[in-house]
Amino acid sequence: EYSMDEISEHCTNESCWIICNNLVLDVTKFMKYHPAGINSIVSKGGVVCDVDYEFHSKEAKTLFWKFVIGRVEGCYSNECV
Repeated sequence: EYSMDEISEHCTNESCWIICNNLVLDVTKFMKYHPAGINSIVSKGGVVCDVDYEFHSKEAKTLFWKFVIGRVEGCYSNECV
C-alpha cells in the first residue's frame, strides 16, 4: 500500500505514478510509448485518473494491469479516493 503523500511525489519524467480505481500504477517506463506523448501522462502523475482510464480502448485497459504496483493506503473500494 502507498500513501497519498508518497504517490503525489511521483509526478516527473523520472518517476510517474498514477491512481486508477484505487490501484497505484508506475507508468514511468510506458510514458515514451503513449500515443499522446509523455506530457499527457506526466500531467496526471500523482493523482487519480479514473476518468482518463475510462476513455481508453479495451487493449489499453488490458495493458494497464502490467503497471500496477499496489493500492492506495486504506482503500479497498472504488469510493475511497
